[in-house]
Amino acid sequence: MSPIMPPTRFNEDCARRDLRDGSLDKEHCARPSGIARDLYRIVDRAGTGMAPSLGYDALQMREPGGRRTLRRTRNGGSMPDTPKSTIQIPETVHRTVRLRLYPGDADTGHYLAGLAGACRYVWNTILADCERRYELWRAYKIGPKPSVSAFTPYKRFTILRNDPNQAWLQDYPFASVRYTLKYMADAYSSFFKDQVRQGAPDGVLGVDRNVGQATDSENVVHRMTDTSPIDANIKRKQRKMFRQQKGSNRHRRTGGQLRKLHRKRRRTHDNDTHQVSRTIADTAHTVALEDLNTKAMTRIAKGTVEKPGRNVKAKAGLNRSILASGWGQLERKLGYKAGRVVKVDPAYTSQAGSVCGYTNKSNRPSQAVFVCGACGFQANADHNAAVNILVRAGLPYVPAQARGTGASARRGAFPPWLAHRPAKGTPMTREPDSHGVNHCA
Repeated sequence: MSPIMPPTRFNEDCARRDLRDGSLDKEHCARPSGIARDLYRIVDRAGTGMAPSLGYDALQMREPGGRRTLRRTRNGGSMPDTPKSTIQIPETVHRTVRLRLYPGDADTGHYLAGLAGACRYVWNTILADCERRYELWRAYKIGPKPSVSAFTPYKRFTILRNDPNQAWLQDYPFASVRYTLKYMADAYSSFFKDQVRQGAPDGVLGVDRNVGQATDSENVVHRMTDTSPIDANIKRKQRKMFRQQKGSNRHRRTGGQLRKLHRKRRRTHDNDTHQVSRTIADTAHTVALEDLNTKAMTRIAKGTVEKPGRNVKAKAGLNRSILASGWGQLERKLGYKAGRVVKVDPAYTSQAGSVCGYTNKSNRPSQAVFVCGACGFQANADHNAAVNILVRAGLPYVPAQARGTGASARRGAFPPWLAHRPAKGTPMTREPDSHGVNHCA
């Protein structure tokens, strides 16, 4: 069987070279392919005055059998009365080249077919084993959830290949057959990646977003990563870059280091909001948040020439801290992770008492402490605001799922000092309840 050559295509330059070298004969022209058509096109142009530019007279001939042939004759010089062609023929650009490979002999063909069969057999066997293990785990919930990484099927393939009943697998390369399971692991990973993990089926939770942290109504503080070392390094690189000459290698290198630090800080903030939103969504189905206008809160306080602003530098630092806390990112991620997100009016949530509702600026003697001027209730200021957010949302009380162990696991969604909840439990704070009882004493 003659080998099958990949499809090719001649252009005008190839035809001109064949005319000069004398490699053009009737066998080439008789081939029913695109090559012959290109050559015929060149011959047709040769009859219109293009042949002198080649240095040859290309003539069309017909044999008695009807085949078209080319006969070339030497032309000693160019014809002065024939104008040269000014047509520019663009070269053919091959965007895709497809090759079909055939085995050199029958033994190689049989071996490749057997290798493909081994890959299919391993794929089906390991896939059935993964499905069986997952069904058992879902039915009995014993042990960890079956892993979908590539290392787990790799180990099972080693056991399968060493099985005496599967000794025929050893006739084929270990790495080539095992790599089939890498495609299976990638398919599992992309399947679970497209699925959104559902949050808790019930429970309500109020969340108060602050600078660098978020506190929920269970008095759990979700802290963000401190990026002040990265910020200091960014400022140092910016000063260094300002002193360097623009366009120099050092200037470009420092710019690359600066962009790398910015990416690191951005990834850190994104990871923090992902972690916090997942923890909150796993705790309660419905989450109450303040409807904050972050854009207005971070507005520049510089003012105008007639009315200059006050504490401009301090306000700029507060704006950077607010933007670094990721309030908007946390809200967006809770929107698709939690079952429901309710927004409430943020006015006076940090100054109103969660027990009696008394609202006054004097209830905040410090940043972290809340002391009610009417009933004397004391609590952490952020925790008190989170409870106010939950109550202001008007949500029905559904106990949230317990988290952790010890005191944090025994705590409910509401603190024990609320009137509609019995005074029992172990709060994390050491403030007395509305009855004057300190549960941590």
